[in-house]
Amino acid sequence: MPWILLKKSIDRRFFYVVEAEHNMPLVTSEMYDSRQGALDGIKALRRVTRRATLLDVTA
Repeated sequence: MPWILLKKSIDRRFFYVVEAEHNMPLVTSEMYDSRQGALDGIKALRRVTRRATLLDVTA
């Protein structure tokens, strides 16, 4: 089961990490000045990825 971890950096800015099973990081967010900003980023990530379609541009 993937997790979204809300964290605080050494300089007290907030960010989140999406982790897969076995604590493997999949995504690390940008830094946010506020906790609410990071929570809003998580909310947007959840909303967008539910509707995301794979676009394979490797060919």
